[in-house]
Amino acid sequence: MIFDKDKMDEVLNEFLDSIFDEYDIPGVSIGLSIGDSYEFRGAAGYRDFSTRFDPKPSSLDKDDIFHCASVSKLMTTSAIMKILESTDADFNLDSYMTDILPGYSLEDKMYGDVKLWNMLTHTAGIGDCDDYEWYAPDMDIDAIYNYICRNDVAGQSMLWKPQNRPMADENRFRYSNNAFEILGYLASEKSPILSGCKLPYEELIKYCIFQPLDMDSSSMRTYDRSDWGTDVMAKPHAKNQNNDIELLDVYPYNPAHAPSSTLTTNTADLLKWGRAHLGNSRFFKDETYDKMWTGYAIVPNNGEYMGLGWFMRKQEVCGTSYTLYGHEGTDDGFRASFWICPELDMVLVVLSNLSGSPVKKINKRLFSTVLSAFK
Repeated sequence: MIFDKDKMDEVLNEFLDSIFDEYDIPGVSIGLSIGDSYEFRGAAGYRDFSTRFDPKPSSLDKDDIFHCASVSKLMTTSAIMKILESTDADFNLDSYMTDILPGYSLEDKMYGDVKLWNMLTHTAGIGDCDDYEWYAPDMDIDAIYNYICRNDVAGQSMLWKPQNRPMADENRFRYSNNAFEILGYLASEKSPILSGCKLPYEELIKYCIFQPLDMDSSSMRTYDRSDWGTDVMAKPHAKNQNNDIELLDVYPYNPAHAPSSTLTTNTADLLKWGRAHLGNSRFFKDETYDKMWTGYAIVPNNGEYMGLGWFMRKQEVCGTSYTLYGHEGTDDGFRASFWICPELDMVLVVLSNLSGSPVKKINKRLFSTVLSAFK
């Protein structure tokens, strides 16, 4: 793809300024890569909005770290898919969860019908989490297992008997963080297949994803970060009843929810993550992508499809429709939007430190802005 890189820089800087002015948000960071030869990263706003009038305000930098919430699920999915690619894997996507993890089960008998692909596609019928307990995190090394064994998880009633084939007529879809906590436990239990020894979930993700891809600014263990609490970390914000932006008094972190929610990283590393799935030397085998990027269910109300851990959507720009693959993230004080477009060899990232920030809308506008600049 040939274009004027200086002109694209100008277009994207203008875009960044315009969205910060248009949306009432404390801060936003965007990243874009096209092929191996073009990358743009920029940030606008403040790490801590309360400092904006200080003599030296805490302004965002393009390298700043954000909590990325459910983008974490791509890491959990990837660890499991890496295990499945191994010749030593003793289970597959059609394996029943009770066979993969014979020592763990929900009390509801319908759990016996749940297959691995049901868990990865939010079609198992497992309920979601109501309280992530950011104010009282379980810091035990077995926090994930402790959580999935609790009565409100293991003792929950399932919503339905899971569908036994992708895109079944009933097409039941229920987004479930609890399902991904169970998947994180599974990944840890099966980690010897990749590493030769059992690794805690967070260490497994570091071993099989962050280290190979040089994602040095990424961690699933927020409290272990060397930069924890420093000025390189964007701070969480929300709007009060008067619609004023306020700094939250707790950072969204609980090791029990690492497989679904605790990724902290920046646009630089997320661009590396996106590029790992594009080009000639991809992170997975071709047949793995064929499985992950196949529609298993329709996501209600937004026209997207659910693959194995990845959402898939269409976006039309200038009369041409493109397919994008990615994930959104939402937690107290943060929003994240990560998408790739393989046919354009493109990665798009939008991060914000505000609950409810319209990052998906911004990401769609970013995609349209970039493609319009080619014309």
